[in-house]
Amino acid sequence: RRTIGWYEGEHRQMPPATSWILHAKSVRAKACSADARPSLCTQTHAHTRARAHAVAARRSRGLNQPPLQCVVPHASSSPSSAILTGEPGREWRRCVGVCIINSEGLVWGAQRVGEKKDFWQMPQGGMNRGEDSLEAAQRELYEETGIKKEHVELVTEYPTWLVYEYPNRMRLSKKKRRYKGQAQRWFLFRFKGTDDAVDLSGQNGQKAEFKTWKWMPMKRVREKVVEWKRDVYVEALGAFEEHL
Repeated sequence: RRTIGWYEGEHRQMPPATSWILHAKSVRAKACSADARPSLCTQTHAHTRARAHAVAARRSRGLNQPPLQCVVPHASSSPSSAILTGEPGREWRRCVGVCIINSEGLVWGAQRVGEKKDFWQMPQGGMNRGEDSLEAAQRELYEETGIKKEHVELVTEYPTWLVYEYPNRMRLSKKKRRYKGQAQRWFLFRFKGTDDAVDLSGQNGQKAEFKTWKWMPMKRVREKVVEWKRDVYVEALGAFEEHL
């Protein structure tokens, strides 16, 4: 064994390896003891108690209730999308989705303004307070595509709410941080007009949502939608497919 120099005023020799391990454990124990660092331990225990009280308070106010049970759970690590039974809670933004098919069985799809990747989607948007879901679908259809309700006929409606969660990066915006994601009612319309009826400039004073559009096979729409909306598209389009 060799000497290692001065330590706490004494000239000591290096102990065996096992002694070093025991010495390190004793140092850590002293550092966490109440005598050695009372302020740190006191703050830690106080923080733990405060968190416990906060959780209990949230539960008593009903702010930590479990989400509504889904018929189709989503087991992957990506944001979940599924069929929702019952009415959506406050954590979901109530919206509508619109699927438009033409006489050839093709689906109206569009690219959003500012979209840099090859993602396509169908019209969708939020419901106003007190607004009927069908009225909201017809309004969103007109505002985003310029297609008036006279140019379409209602074929069917998906029977339940469909939900998807926002990815974490989207929850940073003030508009979306209030919600976990969207709960949507989906409608299928058959297009009776001509392509000239489409106007992407934005109606009713709304900004343009889309920069380009085209008629697409239903399978292609499912493949080209952004991943965190895909489960909703699979559910809705799967139900609408029999009406092509």
